[in-house]
Amino acid sequence: KDATIGTGDRLGLANPAHIKAVRDYDIFPVLAQQSIRELDFTKRIYSEVLDAATFAVFQEGYEDGFGFDGDHLKRIEDIEMALECGATMITLDLSDVMNTAAAEWNDAPLREHFAQLPEQERIRLTTTYLNAVFDLPDNVRLTFDETELQRCCAMYSKAIDFAVEVYQLLVARKGAGNVDFEVSIDETSTPTLPEHHLFIIKELI
Repeated sequence: KDATIGTGDRLGLANPAHIKAVRDYDIFPVLAQQSIRELDFTKRIYSEVLDAATFAVFQEGYEDGFGFDGDHLKRIEDIEMALECGATMITLDLSDVMNTAAAEWNDAPLREHFAQLPEQERIRLTTTYLNAVFDLPDNVRLTFDETELQRCCAMYSKAIDFAVEVYQLLVARKGAGNVDFEVSIDETSTPTLPEHHLFIIKELI
């Protein structure tokens, strides 16, 4: 199935209804889907979330499978805990490692931050992005000037490094292709520009 839907049963009571809602469609439900914040709020643990989803599957006679998402996780220890409980998907929330303050920096601190990067990295970034033209679908064309490239580096470089670290952890624990990996950068106080999305995607690739 190509389409998935995360249902995120917060209390462990709604999974049967979620199964009823999706079972007649070509869609794969992620029945067990919780963040640490939600677990703390509801005083639950991941094994209880998985147990509730599993019991609902048996109760409803559902045989098409379901996913288990460790949602909006920020720390390695929480990711390890979700994987140990059988998570099939990890959603990494990068909001704590992003330098969101750099969204408001002027040219001077951006240049200073960029100058601290290793020379070969500065050359690679400049060659890849500066004044290059990126043609996207629907006649969308994106470019980077010096300021915006340096802003992307200041805001996202550490976050991208952390995402790579977590991905390598997932591969080591589960094997390549055996766990879905989602990266979230949406919990910020400022909009994420299209250029920023492009920078993050290209750097992760």
